[in-house]
Amino acid sequence: MVQPLDIAETLQLLSNIDTQTLQLLQQIQNLQKKNELIASTEQPPATATSTLKNIDKLYDESWIVLQNRLLNAITNLDLNERRLVMFLSPIVRKAVDKNPNQRKFVIRVKDFIDEYKINSHSYYKELKKIGRGLQDKSFVFWDFNQNTKESLESAVSWIGKSTYKPKLGEIEIVLMDDVVEMLTVFDKANPYTKYQRDMIVSLGCYGLLMFELIASCMYQKHKTRAYTIEYLREKFNCQENYEKISDFKLYVIDKAIKDVEANTPYRVTYTQNKSGRRISELVFSFEDISVKNLAQTPNQLNQQNSIPKGNVKQRTSWQVKGLSDAQIKKLAIYQKELIDANTSKMSPNDRRDYPDIFEDWKPMLKDPKQVNTFQKIQELLDRKKT
Repeated sequence: MVQPLDIAETLQLLSNIDTQTLQLLQQIQNLQKKNELIASTEQPPATATSTLKNIDKLYDESWIVLQNRLLNAITNLDLNERRLVMFLSPIVRKAVDKNPNQRKFVIRVKDFIDEYKINSHSYYKELKKIGRGLQDKSFVFWDFNQNTKESLESAVSWIGKSTYKPKLGEIEIVLMDDVVEMLTVFDKANPYTKYQRDMIVSLGCYGLLMFELIASCMYQKHKTRAYTIEYLREKFNCQENYEKISDFKLYVIDKAIKDVEANTPYRVTYTQNKSGRRISELVFSFEDISVKNLAQTPNQLNQQNSIPKGNVKQRTSWQVKGLSDAQIKKLAIYQKELIDANTSKMSPNDRRDYPDIFEDWKPMLKDPKQVNTFQKIQELLDRKKT
């Protein structure tokens, strides 16, 4: 009879298993899960019981609804792969509402290319490529308390199987259980975000990622959210690109915000916090101007629309004459916020401290033409000292 190992021997055995072996075991486990899922979708049991929770809220097909943990996950998808996940949202929701065991979903190629106005002569092959790309990828969740990705052992695969059917103009996709749950289960234990699907059709890759981060926080009373630089680099897949933080802000964050503001009703600004001399996080402030406009009375809207944009009388004195010395002195108190809100005016290689940059900007702030190109001036002038 084989004697069981004691605790000391067991710990010694476990210590000999290296990280690569653990990763290999995880890959084997994921492959087994995929095979089990594919087999189950070929002949689903007649009396199968759903493992999913009941769907608390249903939305029509014009809505994209996803759990926030999916929006906040590190996914490493390209633009069209991300679009396909969003496109699946109402399809999966509708199908699972009818059959909780449904894991196989069909996408008509024409519907997808029409949705995102994809102009390609090889879009059938492109969608096949997207499906296979998702099949080879997985995502991990971010531990915001530890400010790091969760272990590779917790990685979640997107797709168990994708089958391209050119004669039908369709692609058939088998989704993993975890993915289906994040597209269908919405309750207090699983916070979610919803938005009209037409809001994202024109967004680029960075813009879509920024939109997701902002949309998932739009329910908050105070419309601000801080994200660490480590998380943002992972989220935007820029761990090795744009190593200088000024480049990362200029070519990724600022670009994403411009895309969001050009194509959605969301308005976004941000400031930065430092740990010593190092920028540790960006603090985003945001608003939905469509909600703001709806909250205005008809008289307010009429007054707003009746003011000609070029009417000098309706502009503040500094917008006409430039900032006075007293106003510049007040802005100096908030120079960090002013500079952070206007990083587009800085060279990507600028490494000067805030006081040096502010001193260099003074002539522009006094210039009536240039001062109007700055963001956040009136807000800072109106601020009362605390």
